[in-house]
Amino acid sequence: MKEKSEIFLKLYTLLFGSGMAKDLRPVNCTTLLAIASFIDDKGNCCPTQVHIAEVTGMSTTTVNKAVNALLEFKVNGKSIITREFVQKAQFTYSYYTFHLI
Repeated sequence: MKEKSEIFLKLYTLLFGSGMAKDLRPVNCTTLLAIASFIDDKGNCCPTQVHIAEVTGMSTTTVNKAVNALLEFKVNGKSIITREFVQKAQFTYSYYTFHLI
């Protein structure tokens, strides 16, 4: 696999120390990290659920359920990730935005 650049995810120990990883459950936490691996410098990304499934080894059905759970997950009443549907030509894309908590 040819990589175009190396990007390192910054993972705060708060994810585990606060119990957030436990609350998210393993599948949702893995999905969150997979989505984050596509993030740009503004906190946005647009991987497809098929691509997320490919990089995690999960089915698209499992990824879909995990994404929906992540969209509902809140910390101190704030969403950790939101999604906007954007139409381009005949395709609809999911644009995800990560929010600082």
